Amino acid sequence: MLQEKKVERRSPEPESAPDTGTAGSGRLRAFRRGEAMGEKMAHIFELVTEQAGLRGRLELAGKTGISLKEALAVRDSEELLAKLRVAANEILNRKA
Repeated sequence: MLQEKKVERRSPEPESAPDTGTAGSGRLRAFRRGEAMGEKMAHIFELVTEQAGLRGRLELAGKTGISLKEALAVRDSEELLAKLRVAANEILNRKA
C-alpha cells in the first residue's frame, strides 16, 4: 500500500515583497513606480532612443560619458541632467 506524502506548499511572495536587488526584477518594478534612481536621466535616454534610435542613444552616451546603465545607477543631479538635455537637444534637432 502506498503512503501519501504530505507536501508543504508555500504561497508565492506578495507584490509588496522587499527588493532583493536581483538581476533587474525589483529595479524594474521600482522604475515603474517612479522610485528608481536616475529616473529623469533614464527618461531622456528613452526619448532619444524612441526618436533617434540606437545610434542616437549611443551618441548621447558618447557625448555625455554616461551610459543608460550608469544613469539608472546614480541619483538625478541638476548637473548631469543639464549635460544630458544639451546633448539630447543637439541629437534630436539634427535628426529632425
